[in-house]
Amino acid sequence: MSEFFLTVLNMSISASWAFLAVFVLRLLLKKAPKWLSVLLWVIVAVRLVCPVSFESVVSLVPSTETVSPEIMTDKLPTVNTGFPLLNNAVNPSLSTSLAPDAGASVNPLQVWIPILSVVWVIGVLCMLLYALVSSARLKMRIGTAVLLRDNIFQSENVSSPFVFGIIKPKIYLPFAICEDDVSYVIFHERAHVHRRDYLWKPIGFLILSLHWFNPLMWVAYVLLCRDIELACDEKAVCGFDAEQKANYSEALLNCSISHRAITACPIAFGETDVKNRVKSVLNYKKPAFWVIIAAVLLSIVTAVCFLTDPASARLKNIEGLTLADAVENTEVVWVSDGERYSIIGDVDDELLSELFDIKISEKEISESRDKYRDRSHTLVLQTKEDINPPLSYLQGLYIHFDADFKSVWVAQKSYGVTLSYKVKSPDDAMEIYEKIKHYNFTESDVGGVDDPPVVIGKRLTLDDVKELSQKGDALSWEDYENYSYFVTGSGLYIRCYEIDEMFSLYIGSGGLPEAGKPLYIYLEASDGYDDRIDIREGNVERFINQHKNNPVVKNVGYSFRCCPVDNSDNFQKMFEMGGITANGTGALPTVKITGTKQLADFVNKMDPFMNFDLSYDDTPSFNEIIREFTDEYFENNTLLLIYASGNTSSDRFSIEYARKSLGVLSLGVMRDVYSAGDTVKSGWFVCMNVENKNIKDVYGIEAYVSSFHYPDSGTSTATAIKQYTFKESEEKLLKPNFTLFDNGKFTFTFSGISSYLGVGEYDLENGRLTLKTDDGRFVYCFDEVDGKMVFDAETSSEMVWFSGMYDGCVFE
Repeated sequence: MSEFFLTVLNMSISASWAFLAVFVLRLLLKKAPKWLSVLLWVIVAVRLVCPVSFESVVSLVPSTETVSPEIMTDKLPTVNTGFPLLNNAVNPSLSTSLAPDAGASVNPLQVWIPILSVVWVIGVLCMLLYALVSSARLKMRIGTAVLLRDNIFQSENVSSPFVFGIIKPKIYLPFAICEDDVSYVIFHERAHVHRRDYLWKPIGFLILSLHWFNPLMWVAYVLLCRDIELACDEKAVCGFDAEQKANYSEALLNCSISHRAITACPIAFGETDVKNRVKSVLNYKKPAFWVIIAAVLLSIVTAVCFLTDPASARLKNIEGLTLADAVENTEVVWVSDGERYSIIGDVDDELLSELFDIKISEKEISESRDKYRDRSHTLVLQTKEDINPPLSYLQGLYIHFDADFKSVWVAQKSYGVTLSYKVKSPDDAMEIYEKIKHYNFTESDVGGVDDPPVVIGKRLTLDDVKELSQKGDALSWEDYENYSYFVTGSGLYIRCYEIDEMFSLYIGSGGLPEAGKPLYIYLEASDGYDDRIDIREGNVERFINQHKNNPVVKNVGYSFRCCPVDNSDNFQKMFEMGGITANGTGALPTVKITGTKQLADFVNKMDPFMNFDLSYDDTPSFNEIIREFTDEYFENNTLLLIYASGNTSSDRFSIEYARKSLGVLSLGVMRDVYSAGDTVKSGWFVCMNVENKNIKDVYGIEAYVSSFHYPDSGTSTATAIKQYTFKESEEKLLKPNFTLFDNGKFTFTFSGISSYLGVGEYDLENGRLTLKTDDGRFVYCFDEVDGKMVFDAETSSEMVWFSGMYDGCVFE
């Protein structure tokens, strides 16, 4: 009911803009035929009863969804009037007054809108009851009417002539009517019948009943009734001479009735605005032809502008970005229903055009650019540049839909991550996604037949790979037909040939084998280095020798959530309370929880040192999260609690990877670093879920800060000139390093456990490199020797942020 009420409310607001246009246009069309004014009210009526419309670029309706249904659940309720200045003026106070209180179980609007919905329904019922009672009483009054002739009746219980009835309307006259007025009155009432006015007024009242809360619609109904009478007068007197017009006007005055309440019926001869009607009759002249044409054209333009919806925002223009070029530049598409990505090749351009034309909300529905938001359904569009050279991750344009296709967000390395936006038609978005996901190449220009998902043959060996690599660019699909493989894509687009536990061969293409040569033939090693070569170009022998003796590394599936637990540094407390620590500097304390009793014991031990009720707007508290970890959960899952700390309360953490090798589970934690904000350190639990079967052979866990993600500091559009690394550092995963950019900026990563990231400007002159941070606090100096940078500790800042840097250490 609440959503339906909001739909009616939005229709009423849209109709209000149409009303204002019609109101102004009526004043401009005083010399135009009056029937045209009546037709103009159809624009308002359509807006009031039709929730959908066509879109057009000429639409003058500012917004068709001023109040979104999401307003009931938004943390900061806002409206979209279509006018940015008005939004900026209204929304701050609206968000402040209607935002849910901290700790409240529901949003205030989740209470108020249902109440208003009930009030609205009661108002509608009252209006309809009034119309029924009024009609019933009138019907009783005319029950004794006497037939005069045809469909004309006379009654002693009526004071003015009118038309009554829906299917077979009848004309009713009072017995006291002057004989001289009868012919003019009948002429007028028959004009009403001919124009079907006995239908339009009740329909108008029904629409008014639906929108009784909008005062403009009451004004519109009154003006509609006046325009109906003026149009009927005009039709009645169009052939009269001056004397007849005078007699008609006299009849209007004689039959006029005092002002009465707004009614649904009947159509009375002298009911509304008699004074102006008399003036209109006496001054009536047939409009010139050009006036009629101009008025009709102006009315058509008004109808187009106010009956159509403003063009919706489209996915291709999300956050002002122009993604339309992706249609013609896309060569390969990947699809994912979770973590696993499968290649489906070059999808038809028409499908991609449909994808980018998906309608989305103009206003974002999320305040976070977290790249780990709901991404249940993902499409990755790759250009030729994204495919070559090959990387250890998919590069391209990521389009993420949530589980219900109700929201979408986009990510690409060149411009980062967008906010989430509401999808106007989730069913259409899901249909387009499914079409792309199951794109059938047998119906395209590629041709061919689908291969089975698994083909059994002899096992491909490394010797086979070495021998086949000698053919170089001459390698084709046929060379691998006799070997066992399975298809990893949605169709025959990627074949995987498992060689042994370490090596696998992947052959991929934008189509079936019959479409031409493979796009790539990759030999990959599963040792955690994300390394691979195309055997047609690379040195296969050397690649195998580099990796064959390395431990096998396997990726482990996981999910995670983060929550703040303190504003201090409790690393040591975590270690003391049974945290699993790795050998080496920079390890993050990690606790392995396998049951509810163990979880309860841990919470009791750490409760004096941590605040498990601490939360932020975008993150829950630990006490909220642990409700999910029940006995049923631990039957199949293990909970890993990784403790990490940020430099400010705005820093956030996420899991970048989980890999196991030689019985050790290695976890990479990525920190989102924010230079702005407070200076209060924040401690976090990264609550990681792993299935028991995936770590049954794991006896050790190592968690490290593996990478940093930080806001643009003037380097996002710059080109890196060179990176220097302190290679002799004892850091295992993240060694101290700095990067110089062509715009004079630098970034300095000191240590995996450091909460400070150096960003600033550098000066390189006469072999002397000086790095000055933007916050003005630190300076680091180096001397260039044989292309390497030697650290000068004496002229540099003392704080080196746990990097282990010393005077004379070498960055290369």
